[in-house]
Amino acid sequence: DTIIGKLYSELRSAGILDTTALFITSDHGENLGEHKPFTHGGPIPWDSLIKTPLIISYPPLFKKNHTENRFTEAIDIMPTILDMCRIPLPPGKRINGISLRWYLNHFYAAKKAVYSLHAIRTAGYKYVIDKKMLFDLKNDPYETKNIADKKPATVHYLTKLYMKTIFPEIKTAKYSRKKLPPDYAFYIPIYSFTADPENQIQTDEFPADSPRDPAHKEYSPKPWAYRINKEFILRTSLYRVPNTPAIPLKLSAEMPNSAYRIYILLKTNQKLTLPGTDIGLRYSFTSPDSQKIPLMIEETTLDNRREEFYYYADIGIATVKNRDFSLTLNFQPAGNAAYEICSIKFVSLRAENNIPLPDEIENQRQRLQSLGYM
Repeated sequence: DTIIGKLYSELRSAGILDTTALFITSDHGENLGEHKPFTHGGPIPWDSLIKTPLIISYPPLFKKNHTENRFTEAIDIMPTILDMCRIPLPPGKRINGISLRWYLNHFYAAKKAVYSLHAIRTAGYKYVIDKKMLFDLKNDPYETKNIADKKPATVHYLTKLYMKTIFPEIKTAKYSRKKLPPDYAFYIPIYSFTADPENQIQTDEFPADSPRDPAHKEYSPKPWAYRINKEFILRTSLYRVPNTPAIPLKLSAEMPNSAYRIYILLKTNQKLTLPGTDIGLRYSFTSPDSQKIPLMIEETTLDNRREEFYYYADIGIATVKNRDFSLTLNFQPAGNAAYEICSIKFVSLRAENNIPLPDEIENQRQRLQSLGYM
């Protein structure tokens, strides 16, 4: 509030406040104990996460001190700005959201529902499709009672409405997604991989110093071979649970076809002696029986505020075909050392070696850029 107030004062002092449009919003809310864990975003779209403020100030078009209770979505912001600036869409283009300027001028207009990933919310109900969770928001505003089994007709209606509205957009997004490898290095966080066997992984979504944290006095180890620690979404890591059987873990993800040099980002609790330290990491891109050790491990600096050390383990080159990448790991730290896998970094060999693109690929890239996909 203080920073926004300073910006508002500066705009007034400059004499441009009445001709400046201010949009104040947020990407999502927070779980602050309403549903047990304290989390930054997801995975379930509770109202505490998806109900965010949207404050618009632009005196020429919007009344002061007006509160609107109808549904709006983040996808409505861009169409509103384009409408305010009288900027038409290019020929043949469409946009998913609506202009709130038009919305506020038509009091009969109302959205039936709003959507998030795998969920639909109406004025009376919310249905989380992948979790099969239905909530009666009028009688249960805090979303504590799943009544999906008691309201099959409501579940059917909301699922049908979701599929009718969202499924075509999902198909369009999949069709238009980038199919060429990027010109830059990119990483995939560990939580984005599909893991097999899934039943050997414990996912910890609780904060540190909870009974499920190994440092807590009441912590009791479980028979999982691997554990994913979700301190928060950008600091998620995978590590081996000590004294459990050595079970290979296969990580899979979808990505553009290409040959990549691949690095595993490791976090350790002690500084490694390089070169020469065997951290107990074995990997394979094909058969789990042909496991290798990393080619090289190099230290990197990511966070100087913590007593942690980060390293990139170079595990060589892999070729992705049919958009299917998979990596089998066997991670067995020695002694009391603790090693965690944070993410996997990919560098396309074409980008690494500055190999020029064939004419037909370059033409496709330019076409996609003209469509706004790259």
